[in-house]
Amino acid sequence: MLRIEITGTAIFSDLLAKAVRDEYNGLLGVGISFEDAEAFIIEAFCGGKSFSEGHESVFWLSLACTEHKYGALSEKVKERALHAIDSGEDIKKWENAARYAPYYRYISSIDNEDKDFKILCEIAEKKYAEKPADCTEEGFYEFQVNLIKKLIKDYPVYKKLMPAKLGGKSPKPVEHPGIEPDEFFRQINMIGGGCEKNLAARKKILAETREYLVTPQPPKKPKKISSVKCPWEAGDVVAVKTHSAEKKFPGLYEDGKYILLLVLKVKKEPVGQLIPMDMAVEESAVMGFYDYYGDDIPGEKDLEKIPFIKVPGPFGSVHTAQSVYFKYNVNFLKKTEWKVIKHYEGFPENIPGFFKDGVMTGSLMGFNEEVFYFVPQKRKSGKYEAGF
Repeated sequence: MLRIEITGTAIFSDLLAKAVRDEYNGLLGVGISFEDAEAFIIEAFCGGKSFSEGHESVFWLSLACTEHKYGALSEKVKERALHAIDSGEDIKKWENAARYAPYYRYISSIDNEDKDFKILCEIAEKKYAEKPADCTEEGFYEFQVNLIKKLIKDYPVYKKLMPAKLGGKSPKPVEHPGIEPDEFFRQINMIGGGCEKNLAARKKILAETREYLVTPQPPKKPKKISSVKCPWEAGDVVAVKTHSAEKKFPGLYEDGKYILLLVLKVKKEPVGQLIPMDMAVEESAVMGFYDYYGDDIPGEKDLEKIPFIKVPGPFGSVHTAQSVYFKYNVNFLKKTEWKVIKHYEGFPENIPGFFKDGVMTGSLMGFNEEVFYFVPQKRKSGKYEAGF
């Protein structure tokens, strides 16, 4: 089940809505028809109980908006989405959050005042006096209040901690609204601007969404999704020439130098949770870095003498390899000059012991200039740092 994560009042400012949109787009991108994509999405999310109770409206609204973008909104999905708006099903959790918010602010202010009072008591008692032996509980409170007032007079810096009730400005009591806070309240309350303003904003969004869904949209062709392949195999030693297509690390390395990578493992992952691996796949590679940075590609005999890079990581771990994803920088790789100079058989079973001793962690989101980072950094600063 997807966790509840609401970051704004817009339809797609919701983790569930984004998941529905991404999976639907992915299915269309590999050639699934609109009708079949809709059926797969409904079965996967509704049949598998992928969302919390009270969050179903977000599913239908996000699916409806995504289908309508392509001019392919079915009557079934349209009807469910409009019902979520017109029946008040979607707005209910926003209204509940707005109802509970004043009481929440009140009890929070009381709680904060109590905390500030205790802090000031501790400071004042240490500076001025101890509790009198014959002081009653009621008398002790007055004793503390007097100490706090004296403390603030002598040390104005503590005035910001003074509870409002000591200054005659106690928070106005707010009655309990008769409902309890839930995960939706916590998320909506964290958005910012206040639950009441978020309620008004959500009502506006829903009105705009309703207008959008009843307005015909022209057909739109889905964007095709293709597999993202790693050009190498596990066991390949690859010489890659540095170049400044982006120059993310200015002054760190020179153009035209070679670095050496050992491909330890090629990983295959689906492009979406609902897309079969035989239709489209994303490949990434776990790579080890040789400690080499030179003008020429070394020969096989020289290769055996070149050590691997060991990078100190957090909590005593050792980063001996990086996962490199090819999805985000395919064009960068096409512009980069590279050559497979040797292939070792038996990977990943026969990965060198050097990599088995360390923790294979860390990742580079694309094959870009970050792959050039480690070796020249050592030659410039004399040490490696986990910089990602």
